[in-house]
Amino acid sequence: MIRYRKDESSDDITLDDIEEKEKITMANKERFEKVYSQGKVNVTEIWVDKETGVNYLYHVSGYSGGLTPLLDREGKPVITSVYPE
Repeated sequence: MIRYRKDESSDDITLDDIEEKEKITMANKERFEKVYSQGKVNVTEIWVDKETGVNYLYHVSGYSGGLTPLLDREGKPVITSVYPE
């Protein structure tokens, strides 16, 4: 639960306070982590969702790209063990 400070001049919480607090929270907790990367023009990366452990394959070439869950030989998503920080 995030608690927001009140505006000093009133009893209300301002939109600026909420936006600033959300920026700080998101900056401190990145959900996805890049664990592999290859290429410079045609880039292939693997990203891990730190909340679920699901691995995603990301490929970009020029102005187009795509993201899909990374699958094992049986067609099931590759899942990495995730440990709370």
